[in-house]
Amino acid sequence: MLSKAFLTMPVRMRILLGFGLLFVVCLKIFPSTNDTLVDIHSSTIELLGLSSPSHVKHACLDSIELQRELLLSSYKQSFENVTHIALVDYPDHNNAGDAAIALGELLLLETLGIEIRYICTFGDFNITEMDASLSDVPRHNTAVALHGGGNMGNIWVDSQLFRVELIPQTLDRKLRSFPQTYEFFEPTESMPNQLLADSQAVYSRHLDLELVGRDTQSYKQIIANFPGHTVKLLPDIAVMIGSLPFSATTPRQMRFANSSDTPKALSPDYGWPPLALKPQAPMKDAVVLARNDNEGGQDHQGIDWRMSLHPFEVDLIDWSDDFEGIILDPKRGYSDNHDGTFLRYWTDVARIRVEKAMDVLLSGTYVITDRLHAHIMSTLLGIGHVVVDEGDIKKIQRVHDTWYSACGLPFDMVASSRFRMTDRSSDANGVLVSDTKAVFTSAMSLLAAGSENRKTSYSRVVEQGELYN
Repeated sequence: MLSKAFLTMPVRMRILLGFGLLFVVCLKIFPSTNDTLVDIHSSTIELLGLSSPSHVKHACLDSIELQRELLLSSYKQSFENVTHIALVDYPDHNNAGDAAIALGELLLLETLGIEIRYICTFGDFNITEMDASLSDVPRHNTAVALHGGGNMGNIWVDSQLFRVELIPQTLDRKLRSFPQTYEFFEPTESMPNQLLADSQAVYSRHLDLELVGRDTQSYKQIIANFPGHTVKLLPDIAVMIGSLPFSATTPRQMRFANSSDTPKALSPDYGWPPLALKPQAPMKDAVVLARNDNEGGQDHQGIDWRMSLHPFEVDLIDWSDDFEGIILDPKRGYSDNHDGTFLRYWTDVARIRVEKAMDVLLSGTYVITDRLHAHIMSTLLGIGHVVVDEGDIKKIQRVHDTWYSACGLPFDMVASSRFRMTDRSSDANGVLVSDTKAVFTSAMSLLAAGSENRKTSYSRVVEQGELYN
């Protein structure tokens, strides 16, 4: 009876009801070893038709708004009564994806009104400095936050080794993780995983530790391998960037009622991280942003993209401080006087790299990439793009299937010789493929449409121009 009544509702009402159901389900926060949350989450996404964006005109924007709502609501609970934190394992390297995650973390904490007193990379943590920076705050009002991303496991071991070192020194503080991908390899009798065993032993000692997976598979693996802790499923926090107070996709907690309003936590020294993107016309037909670190076995730098996509003009690049021309002031240490000025350096560490990365993506009419955050940034920027994941980790596929299916165009539709972006019935703007041949097919289909596709107005979350001046 209930299902019949649901099916007779108007499509828009079903969407809103579905989002409400997903919102409630994802806020169930409790230690558990069952798969109920993941199963309901996946079935609800399917029920909403998010894998078929043609059902909803603004399905992608709706899903972005939902992700931001979930992040804010969930971390509001995680950081209940927390007023000051230390943010550790902060990225200070040329991966703009990590910078986008860091900028999302800063923006979320700002929105929640939580002051950051201490920031460190995995290589310069100092427990004495951290404790000193929080010394005037009652311990129950403090927490240590772990930077998110694809760094939980055996792929990027420095971050995981740092957590193994950190946790025994912070047993008396709340420890909260931002969303991560689980990347430990499964141990066998002939090949044990010592890093996993060491991590399990250390994590089990902490009585107030919350872990977060950013895709359903990571969520299940964390529950299975780190029992006894609260585990959540939440989206990659980079989706928070570009959240303007006037944007339709900005959660209610972050909106200004009018131009004279100011957010509660905004102050001259600790405020909303702005982006400065200048309006620009694409200089190339396509930008190919391909990994040069071979993560997960992905290697698309060796392809002759210019020949493969001839006669179109193509640039081949990867994230790099060299081409971004980033120059930062000397690092300022933690805040001795708690005025927040030290945060300017760390905000710039993330902001400048994200701005430069987005400028690079905007230099092409289309983007072709094997990087997760080039996919997320292209989605937020409203750039038509092709993303390939043929590595053995399937990091992009896992995040996309969990959160971005509403922003994806079906390969069969894009591969059609008669495909035009103006034919879309939704605001989806990317296609996910699993092999290089499909990349060429999709890219050539987009590029061959010529000026008709270039003039398409995409739904854009991150704006260019005067809003950021």
